[in-house]
Amino acid sequence: MELLNSYNFVLFVLTQMILMFTIPAIISGIKYSKLDYFFIIVISTLSLFLFKMFDSASLIILTSFIIIMYFVKIKWYSILLIMTSQIILYCANYMYIVIYAYITKISDSIFVIFPSFFVVYVTISILFSYIINRVLKKISTPYLILNKGFLIVISTILLLTFSLFFFYSQINSDEAKVIRQYSFIFIGITIFLSILTFVISQFLLKEMKYKRNQEEIETYYEYTLKIEAINNEMRKFRHDYVNILTTLSEYIREDDMPGLRDYFNKNIVPMKDNLQMNAIKLNGIENLKVREIKGLITAKILRAQEMNIPISIEIPDEVSSI
Repeated sequence: MELLNSYNFVLFVLTQMILMFTIPAIISGIKYSKLDYFFIIVISTLSLFLFKMFDSASLIILTSFIIIMYFVKIKWYSILLIMTSQIILYCANYMYIVIYAYITKISDSIFVIFPSFFVVYVTISILFSYIINRVLKKISTPYLILNKGFLIVISTILLLTFSLFFFYSQINSDEAKVIRQYSFIFIGITIFLSILTFVISQFLLKEMKYKRNQEEIETYYEYTLKIEAINNEMRKFRHDYVNILTTLSEYIREDDMPGLRDYFNKNIVPMKDNLQMNAIKLNGIENLKVREIKGLITAKILRAQEMNIPISIEIPDEVSSI
């Protein structure tokens, strides 16, 4: 029996560790390298000794190792990812506790209880991971991911939830009824926090989209003003162009070549150089296909030209997204 308990302990710990690495990979879509698998084997082996020495408190040490491993890949987002993974494992465990009462009515044999735990625990953990992955794909946008307020709110919720679950897991109680009641409570808390997080995400997303639209409207308005200014400049240029042609025709009609040469050098050549300079400043702008950025850059370039500020832009390749 002692050998069987030892075997169950090893299997439980290894299952726990495999899920601790599988769940983050499912949620984030990260692929492991050969070096990553080496660290996974090392940490999983180490976990057997840590669980023997520190029991459930070893979870903090193991979680820290996993966060460090993921920090290399996704920086500070690793904390959010691992906290989410741990909460999923806690929820799966509590849900099994709820189901446990019904399983023991059928059989109290270790050969029934442990396999059922393994199936329920793993299935619920993987299922929750895929659900969160799908939800994140729907609500994750560059506006939301880079928003500091959103990240602070989510980090606070995850940290408080994880701390609550961890300290609750340290409470020893032999009364199955009490354990089930607590499990129902914490499952309810988890569902509530998940809904709260989703609502906050949607609210912040709408707010950021509104601000983004306002900025785009302002940029397009400024761009429109610049286009109007360019149109006025073109009218002026056409008027000057007609005057130049009229003057040139007069010099030619009177056969005044010295006067024509002097007029050309003083008036035509400087205009030619100025037009070439302006063309160079906008060189490659047609390769920029992102409307918002193109409008903003064009408006700033034209503004700089109005203020006689030297500026140039070079976009050799087509840019369709940023």
